[in-house]
Amino acid sequence: MFLMAIADGNPAVAIAPFLVVPAVILIWRMPMRLIAHGMLFLALLIDNPTERPGRNLYRSFSYVPGQFLYETLSKSAHLPVKLTGLQLLIIIFLAMIGLRTLFGNRVDGVHRLPAARPMVKACLTAMAALLGMWVSGMGRGGIVNYAILQMQTMFFMPLMTLFYAYAFKRRRDVRTLLHTLLTVGFLRALQCIYYWITVVRHQAGDAAGGQEGDGSYVTTHSDSILAVVVVIICIVNIYQQPRWRALLLAGFILPPVALGIVANNRRIAFVAIGFGLAFSYLAANGPFRRRVHQT
Repeated sequence: MFLMAIADGNPAVAIAPFLVVPAVILIWRMPMRLIAHGMLFLALLIDNPTERPGRNLYRSFSYVPGQFLYETLSKSAHLPVKLTGLQLLIIIFLAMIGLRTLFGNRVDGVHRLPAARPMVKACLTAMAALLGMWVSGMGRGGIVNYAILQMQTMFFMPLMTLFYAYAFKRRRDVRTLLHTLLTVGFLRALQCIYYWITVVRHQAGDAAGGQEGDGSYVTTHSDSILAVVVVIICIVNIYQQPRWRALLLAGFILPPVALGIVANNRRIAFVAIGFGLAFSYLAANGPFRRRVHQT
């Protein structure tokens, strides 16, 4: 009754402390690698409204969660915060890393390999350069809101890289990352095919004066990039581990992913697949190249 009175009769606000406090305790006790994997999975799976999925011809089940994750909280949650939900989460998790280091918390392990120095230096250099340009622009009479909007994404990219460099430290993290990419790429391809069949191919022509009835741009360009990565992973896996399991995996995942690429009508995706496979060949070891030559 007391909480209901404070919440002005709103039951969601009244029960929020009973949900938030256990969630905070659980997250604090979780290894950062699990948090990073979970966040990456959700970030790839959820729609990004800023990319206008399907040219706004439909709204998937993940559109609303995507608003809180990818749009600024001032727009999605009406909070006085110019950060997106994803950016705020990165800041919170980096603060957790700092607190764990300060208090000697060993939940993330004590025998962790340090991140590659060139990558760390590159990220720090990029962040310093962005801050320098921001200060220089402000000194010349720049507008703060526009400056923050322009540099925000570029600044958080190296920041997010440092976060994942800290979180992913073991070989099994690479396997988990590959499984995440394959799983989400497969699910996003199914979503693309579903909305192309049920919505886009029927409405796109009317929305564009009959010029886009082929189902182009069903989801987002990011899905096409993810599909390219999935195709390369499956093909390289066949040559890297020539077993029936690799063939079955590729046979299960590649058909819907290929259909998703076609439905999204991104021809450059096939060019990217070719260049990606060529680079994989050049970067591969001797046994891998010999298996390619034998096919």
